[in-house]
Amino acid sequence: MKKKYESFGMFPHYFKFVGYGVLGLAIALWFYNLTTNISYITEFIYITIFAFTLIAFAKDKNTDERSLYVNTRVLSYVFVFMVFAVILDYLCKLIFGIPIIDFTLEKFIVLTYIQYFISKSVAKNYL
Repeated sequence: MKKKYESFGMFPHYFKFVGYGVLGLAIALWFYNLTTNISYITEFIYITIFAFTLIAFAKDKNTDERSLYVNTRVLSYVFVFMVFAVILDYLCKLIFGIPIIDFTLEKFIVLTYIQYFISKSVAKNYL
């Protein structure tokens, strides 16, 4: 019997641990950046985005239909929310002349992942 929700190209479970290790490397780079005058902000952002990608697209240890349903549902909500945020930012920039969040691609991606992790943790309890 075919499942309703297939695992849509997700990484194996151990990629979460790899992602947490890469995120730890990014945090160490951030603290190194605070102690020296050399700026590693762009590297920090790219390493953080890579770590969030590994963590977000790794399967759960016991993947079932409910967890796949929560993942697909949260991804769709986050996409709609971030499109709404970009449109709202553009309208505020158009009307008031100042943006709410000055969106760059890196900020947009990091905010999307943060919204995804928060929504996923809340949705696991309510869906």
